[in-house]
Amino acid sequence: MTATNSAGTDTQAFQITVTTPPNRAPTVAITSPTGGGTVQLGQSVQFTCTATDPDSDPMTYVWTSSRDGQIGAVQSFATTTLTKGAHTVTLAVSDGQNPPVTRSVTVTVILDLDTDGMDDDWEALYNPSGLEPGDDLDGDGFDNLAEYQAGTDPTDPDSHPPVSTGPSGISCAAGTGGAGPLTAFAFTLALAACAAASARRGAGHSA
Repeated sequence: MTATNSAGTDTQAFQITVTTPPNRAPTVAITSPTGGGTVQLGQSVQFTCTATDPDSDPMTYVWTSSRDGQIGAVQSFATTTLTKGAHTVTLAVSDGQNPPVTRSVTVTVILDLDTDGMDDDWEALYNPSGLEPGDDLDGDGFDNLAEYQAGTDPTDPDSHPPVSTGPSGISCAAGTGGAGPLTAFAFTLALAACAAASARRGAGHSA
């Protein structure tokens, strides 16, 4: 810097350091689908995300299915081509400056022509004519829909959805089978089983 007045000129040097703040990664969230849902084969599924970059960098989007590979390259799209089965769909958003930010969501595609909530191929494994969701083939207190949701065998009484542990370590039905409610009859059976187990344990202690 140079200053001049009637007395003369004086010069002083200064060093100025300009620091560039580090580039920041985008903020990303998948807003659709919400995850864990089940859709019909051929049904349209909407994939949408929100993404903001604090440095206003342009962003790219890549959606990848664990079963089908890349399924999209934009912020929002719909597809009817997901294949049958369980998909983990991962979104990778890149601003070209930082490692991609990834988010994942799960979607299960089933073939359910009778719209009873159970995959037709799963039903055919146990009955070629299909199963009724409210029936209990093996009499274990859990209906077919609960067995389907839990991934258990509806024809084997020893294969059933998990039960909760009651007092003194006695396993008692919690009132739900898998992700769906037990029927009133099933819950009654479960309570009876708990009572019987409690009585047997009590008799053993008093002996």
